[in-house]
This record gives sequence, structure tokens and C-alpha cells, in this order.
Amino acid sequence: MAILIINALAYILWFLYVVRKKRKISLYSFLIALITIVAIMGVYTIATDIWFDTFGYYNLESLEFTPYVITFIGFFFFFYPLKDIHRFKFNDNVFTSPLFKYIVFSWIVLILAFTIVKITEMYAAISIGLGEVYQDRHVEGNELVFMQHVDPVIAKIVWIGGIVSNTTAPVMMFYSLYLIVKQKKMFLPILILTLSILPSIIHSVAIGSRGAMVWSFFKITFFYIISKDMISKKMKRQIIKIMLSFLLLVLVNSIITTIERTDNSRSKETATSSVLRYFGEPFPNAGFIYWGNVTKHPMGKRFFPDYVGFNKDVGETSDEIFKYWENYTGVPILNWKILYIDCYIEFGVLGGLLFLVLVGVFFRYVFAHRTISVYTIGILYAYFEMCDSTFTGYNMFSKQINATITSILILNFLLYFVAKFGKRQKIIIN
Repeated sequence: MAILIINALAYILWFLYVVRKKRKISLYSFLIALITIVAIMGVYTIATDIWFDTFGYYNLESLEFTPYVITFIGFFFFFYPLKDIHRFKFNDNVFTSPLFKYIVFSWIVLILAFTIVKITEMYAAISIGLGEVYQDRHVEGNELVFMQHVDPVIAKIVWIGGIVSNTTAPVMMFYSLYLIVKQKKMFLPILILTLSILPSIIHSVAIGSRGAMVWSFFKITFFYIISKDMISKKMKRQIIKIMLSFLLLVLVNSIITTIERTDNSRSKETATSSVLRYFGEPFPNAGFIYWGNVTKHPMGKRFFPDYVGFNKDVGETSDEIFKYWENYTGVPILNWKILYIDCYIEFGVLGGLLFLVLVGVFFRYVFAHRTISVYTIGILYAYFEMCDSTFTGYNMFSKQINATITSILILNFLLYFVAKFGKRQKIIIN
């Protein structure tokens, strides 16, 4: 228990040091705050037996300092690329182009249609029961509520809308910031921000996923953090209202989903203890379940199967995939794992840390200019997404990486093309 307390204190001190030095919340300090909360929750779930009631009783004396020390070092290197990103470059030659305005109009129409389809899916999921929808999809591999199976036209809207929504959300949020700061507009930026975030939240409800809902909320958090020093108090209040509305939706969905899952489960967990354990298990899992128990390291086969030529069929449903890698590694893969621990499972003690250091160094080079522009916002958000999910594991398999890289390259090429139709003037704000 003392090790988990010292671990939580280390993150608390790190957070206080960073906030005191900068005296404001940044992407960097937000991520440290997030992992600090998870560390504190780890202590709480052990102290109240919530963790033990789910995973069984372990000897507290069996915990070692080593995984927690290495984990702290890993977080330092992984979060560091987002430190001191503070300059904005508004690309007027893109945003004032008539072609870009046409793209924005088309984007609004498409995402509105996509959102309506998602609302229909959400309604169907609520009618069936969120717990049942999650169980059937997660375990059985069925998709009860997805409208793309109903009509070919709807299928096209869902397919195109999903790709466009995920790819363009950071750029559209950046454009909404441009409208707020440069053109002092209110309605259009709020509409764009809402459409950038709402489909993913509705989709999270439709699949009965509490985690997906939380990461949808992080989108608006990301925008608010990077923009809060540039927008008026009035606009801040508007954005905070949106954030609170989405947060309320997150909480309501989490409560409903949790109650339905616990009602359908044989577990003795209550809805409250389930949510507390949900966010409090990563650090206890690290010391009790994973450290020293891995029998075989995949060495990239699980993280990057396409890149290392691993073509074995490991299953179709989530449970089948998790089960395969559990048998391979000797440890449960489904449970939430702190970032370094997932890398330790994959590459070993030193290999896991080296992997995190190399990723951190690479992205520190990518963000060397510490400048956010229309061409870098997608990369910045993609890395922020990697960082804000670090208390659940690495979670960036090769298909996701391929899709992210390809989408950013295609979008940036399109933006460079659009820029030729606009002004060349650029405005830099320090």
C-alpha cells in the first residue's frame, strides 16, 4: 500500500510543480493531472477493497517499486513533446479561400446527415438496452443497431461520414477558433464545434461504451485548452456550457450503461464501485497482475502486426482477440493497463521503456517549433489522443496508425491545394 501512496504522491508533486511554474493549465499539465487522478484512484480502490473484490486478494507486500519508477520515467518522456506548445499560426490563405468555404458548407451538410443517422442508432440502442448492446457487440461480434445494414445510401453516409468526421475534426475546430479570434463570429464556430464532437458522443452511446464517451469529451477539452488564452470571456462561457452539457451526457450515459451492465452481470459490483474501479485499476493492475508474470513478449506482433508481417487470424470479436493474446503472453490483455506496462508486455522491461523514449523523442522533434497551424493541428491532436489514453494502454495498432497517417497526409495535401486559391498572408500570435 505504501508503494501506491508514494506513487500517487510523485504524480501529485509533478503536477503541482508544472502548474506552479506555468501558472496555467496546458495540454501538458492536463495530461499530468489526468494520470495523477488515476494514481490517486488506484490508492482509493485498494484502500476500500474495490479492486480486491473484483480481481481477488493479493499480498500488498508483493508490490515492487521498479514498475512504478519506470512507469513514471515513461510518462515523462511520452508527455514531454506537448510541453510549451504555445504559438498559433492562422493560415488566412486557407481559411479565406472560396474553395475552403465550399468545403466547410459541404462538411456541415455531410456531418449533419451523419449525425442524424447516429441519433437513430442511439435511439435503437437505448430501446434495446445499452448493456445488452455492449454485450452482444463485444462478446458475440454482432452489430444490432448500426444503420449501414439497412440501406446502401445510408451505408455510404455512415462510411464517408465516419472517415470525414474523424479526420477533419481537429482542422474544423481550429477553423472555428480562427472565426472566433479573427472574425469575432459566434454561431458558426459553435455549430462547427458541436458537429466536430457530437457524432462521436452519440456513437459512444449507441455502442454502450463508457470509455468511448470519455474520450469524446476529451475532444472539446483539447480545443478549450489550446484556445482559452485567445478567446473572449463570453465565448469561454459558451464553450464551458457546451463542455458541461457534454459532461452531463457522459455521466448520465455512464450511469445508465453501468447499471445495465451490473444488472446483467453475475458480479457483485455496484454501479458506483464499477465506475470507481474502472479508473482506479491501472496502477494496481501493474504491480499485482502484470509485473513479472509475462511469459512471452510479442515483440511488436500485437502492436504492429502489419509492420512485422504477423498475419495470423487471432479472432473476429474483441473477446477472441483478447483471449488469443492472453494465451500468448500469459497475462490478461483486456484489463486496463498503464502505458509502460502495455509496452513492457510487448517488448520487455528495457524494451518497453526504450520504445516510449523513442516515441517521445520523435514527436519532440515533430513539435520542435511549438507552433500550431492548420497543417500541424491534426498531428497534435492525434498525439494528444495517444497521450490521454495512456492509463488504458498503448492502443495504437497498425490499422489505426495507417488510417491516421494516411488521413493526415491526404487532408494536408488538400489544404495546400486550397491555399493556392487564397491570400498568402499569415498571422502569427505568440
